Amino acid sequence: MKDFIYCLLLIMFLISCDKEVGTDGVVIDAVSGERIENVQVHMKSDEQGDEHDTTDSTGYFLTYKTFSCGIASCNTNYKISFIKDGYVYKEITENYEDSSDAEFIEGNSNSSDTLVIKLDPIE
Repeated sequence: MKDFIYCLLLIMFLISCDKEVGTDGVVIDAVSGERIENVQVHMKSDEQGDEHDTTDSTGYFLTYKTFSCGIASCNTNYKISFIKDGYVYKEITENYEDSSDAEFIEGNSNSSDTLVIKLDPIE
């Protein structure tokens, strides 16, 4: 009976693990530095599904999705695309921190760094 209880507790622990996939940040015009509103932001994850957002008046977007992990797939691979008329399409992956497609504004002691996506205007 004791082994059954341990197995049951282990299964409950494995099922209850939660993970997050996605990111948040701001979108700016690469030339003027102004924040861009109404950018369509689409996150695609083959394993965890899609998430959509539109930047607000400050250019802010949020594409997080929480999912249960454990005995299910814990794959956190994703792609996020940024679409706005008049701008060049941009796509980042979960490895954006190591790419030239994303920059960061350093946060203060009370906040973390902010991801900045620069969109190039179509000329």
